[in-house]
Amino acid sequence: MSEIKTTNVLKLNKPITINDKEVKELKYDLNRVTGKTIRLNIQKLQRLEMAVPTLEYSPILHAALFATAAQIDVEDVERLNMKDYMSAVNIISDFFTKE
Repeated sequence: MSEIKTTNVLKLNKPITINDKEVKELKYDLNRVTGKTIRLNIQKLQRLEMAVPTLEYSPILHAALFATAAQIDVEDVERLNMKDYMSAVNIISDFFTKE
């Protein structure tokens, strides 16, 4: 199994404002995501009547987990433009599908 780099930076194509500050990149650390983080986010999504079919294929869950890894609110992730949002989601998706 190859070692997965856990600390990295997502450079945004379109900056967003977080806490009154323009952000051009999001630093994230996948070690911040725990089993408990996953469980709590699945439960939150279920309360919102959003289905989480599987861990590997749930972009909504992946957005929430990226928010944890980047130490930002999931609402900030949801405000990213589509290209940046999908990049954030794919970081988590790729983590789940790496061998």
